[in-house]
Amino acid sequence: MIKTMYLRRIYASYILSVIVAIILLVLIFFTNDWLGSLPLLVLMIGSIAIIPVSHYKYNQVKDLVVPQSDIPMLQLDHLVIQRNVAYFPQLLFFQKDGSYVGTAKLQTLPWYGYLLSPFFKSDLITILPFTYTMYDESEREVMHLQKRGWFLKSYVTIMNEDGHHIGSYEQEDYRIFSIQGKLKDATDQLLLPIHADFTTSFTLTDDHKRQWASFYQGRFPHEYTHIFRDMENHIVELSDSLEETDHRRLLGVLTFLFLHIKR
Repeated sequence: MIKTMYLRRIYASYILSVIVAIILLVLIFFTNDWLGSLPLLVLMIGSIAIIPVSHYKYNQVKDLVVPQSDIPMLQLDHLVIQRNVAYFPQLLFFQKDGSYVGTAKLQTLPWYGYLLSPFFKSDLITILPFTYTMYDESEREVMHLQKRGWFLKSYVTIMNEDGHHIGSYEQEDYRIFSIQGKLKDATDQLLLPIHADFTTSFTLTDDHKRQWASFYQGRFPHEYTHIFRDMENHIVELSDSLEETDHRRLLGVLTFLFLHIKR
């Protein structure tokens, strides 16, 4: 999946560069407005610059074997969360040693979402309902997230692999790098208030002062693993005192939160 991520990044850069170049040429040909075309030129140069960097990184990892985690996702005490390069937002989950844990993929989207996707692709999951499914390292379904609501206010139903309702997340406020909401159980009782600021480290602590998770960004030294050394990594430490159902609910809300982070 790491090799695929770099290949997708390369292909996306090629496609974006060609599209921007065509728009740029048409704009200059018909308007002769070089100054107004400057932002597109900068975008094209940035897209082109990504290509050799991604080629270099791909060559570094193309023969790398990414091991599968031997610890089930619901028993992990930490996650490294990476945003995959895909048409719709997608997450990859790893351990710190580079072992692959699983992924979160879009399952369903309203039909009109696909029509709007060429224009608002990066914002669709913010403004439209959807269903995401989380898979483990063997592509077995672990849980489902079903979102309702629009724009800033959202309601997410958290279900286990069999589709049974185990909890919910109510989003109260959403900004580019910060989110606030409430994680509740299946009876609608508050479990965990969510105050997440992705510009800095933060912890998720319930009303009983029990810490459920903590978030920070980090890099891994070269000798530790080759997989993450070029990336700023989203790292979440998970409490090992949570019951399995609470652990599953926590993973659900973390997945929802990180799907909305555009970096």
